[in-house]
Amino acid sequence: SLSALGSEASTRARAQTDGEPEAWPPADIWEAHVAVLSGSQADVETDAGGCANLMPGEEGTLMVDLVLEDIQCVTQAHIHEGERGEDGPVVAPLLRYTEEVDGSGDGDPLTTRPDVPLIEGTVVDDPELVDAILDDPESYYVNVHTVRNPGGEIRGQIRGFDFGQETELEPVP
Repeated sequence: SLSALGSEASTRARAQTDGEPEAWPPADIWEAHVAVLSGSQADVETDAGGCANLMPGEEGTLMVDLVLEDIQCVTQAHIHEGERGEDGPVVAPLLRYTEEVDGSGDGDPLTTRPDVPLIEGTVVDDPELVDAILDDPESYYVNVHTVRNPGGEIRGQIRGFDFGQETELEPVP
């Protein structure tokens, strides 16, 4: 179960006793991370959906691929720190189409067509943040902001898993 993944991830020790630098990516992290994005987690009624795939990149970085479907007037997307059901501060920007999350300022919001998803890639380049996300992924979520829902239209907790592992990665309200 996914809750077992979180408790196992949070109990892993990262200390090394041989004095050698830790390998990148650390051997004790999940191979991949995902956030399934839905309106139910943002407490918003919407047909929009998506997912974020997160993988360790070059040392101290996290590669993020964001796939959004059937969403109107996207302004920004971020990784936030916060448990399921709790709002938290922005810790990393992922997309920025407008200056402000409500669509004001410079830039133009982006709308997807129902048959053509938006696929965007970015890199989180903050080694301390990357370590924190990899160490305790369930303490972070991805949030996509729109003109209509500047607090977030779709969101999803980040969860870790290993390749080949069976998971139940549907949105959980």
